[in-house]
Amino acid sequence: MTIPATDAERLAAIHRRESRSLLQYVREASLYAGRDKDTLAAIHRIAQESATLSESVLDYLEKIRIAPADPGSFAMNFTDLNFTAVRSVLPKLVDEQRREVAALEGESFAGEDAKQVLAGLLESNRKHLRELEALGAG
Repeated sequence: MTIPATDAERLAAIHRRESRSLLQYVREASLYAGRDKDTLAAIHRIAQESATLSESVLDYLEKIRIAPADPGSFAMNFTDLNFTAVRSVLPKLVDEQRREVAALEGESFAGEDAKQVLAGLLESNRKHLRELEALGAG
């Protein structure tokens, strides 16, 4: 199985972006839930689904013998969110998820395998955006 080099580079960049997203940071952060324990649990579930899909991109890259660079650390400004109420973080998650969907919609790949990976990521991110928006409306 071969993949154009530009497709592999862009998939690696997408993996890096998704693995160091605010959603992934929140999965590991200490947020205050109070009465919003169900909301926090839903966010953690969404983040776990997203992490699993991101790992599948990494698995795909390894399968085609592409070793992406280490994704690095989370953005420094994310640390301000520790011990913050989950309700105040939720709008930020929705905004970031909207940006990620838009970024993925702007991607195009030459190879069919990469197009399929992108389609799966886009579908998942759209689903997660709808779920996060519903949590914010609730």
